[in-house]
Amino acid sequence: MELQTSPKKYTTQLLDELNAMELRVSDVFVQIGVHPSECAANDPSPLVRGKNRDVFARALELCVALGCGHLTGLPGVFHVEASRDRDLELAAEEAVRRTSECDSAGVRYAIEPHLDSICADVDGTHAFLDASEGVTLTLDYGHFITAGETSERVHSAPVRVPCACTRRCDRKTPNLG
Repeated sequence: MELQTSPKKYTTQLLDELNAMELRVSDVFVQIGVHPSECAANDPSPLVRGKNRDVFARALELCVALGCGHLTGLPGVFHVEASRDRDLELAAEEAVRRTSECDSAGVRYAIEPHLDSICADVDGTHAFLDASEGVTLTLDYGHFITAGETSERVHSAPVRVPCACTRRCDRKTPNLG
C-alpha cells in the first residue's frame, strides 16, 4: 500500500500497526528529493517551489493524522544559478512559511542542518536562523562533526532548539547536544 496512492488507508494501517506495538510518531521528516539539492526548499524555480509546497502540505496532513506534533524538513542548498544571499533569502522565506503553516495545524516545524545544505556548519546555521524568525532546529549532531566542526564549537553555540513546552523556545538556548 502506497502513501501517495491511498493516503487515508496507508495512515490507518500505519496507526493500527503503531498502536499494536504501543508506539507513537514523534517526528515526521520530509525530504522531497533523493538528494537535498533535488527539489530543495529554496529552489530558484517558482514552479519547483510550488510543487514542493504541495508535497509539504501532504506531509503536514500525514503528521496531523498520525497525531504527531513535530515536522522536520531540510533548509535548502546553494544553487550555482543564484547568489548565496538569494538562496538564503528563499530558504528563510520558505522556512517561515512552513513554520506558519505548521503552527496553524498545531505542529512545530524545524529544519535539520545538513551536509551539502545552506546549514552545513554552525556559522551557516546561525545565518539561517537570523534570517528566519520562529524557525527551530532538529539536530543531527553528526552533520556538523562530519563538516569538521569540533564538539566544543557545536556544544557552545547558542541556537534555537525545539522543546517540549507549549511556547516557543528562547532563541539563545545554549547547548546543541
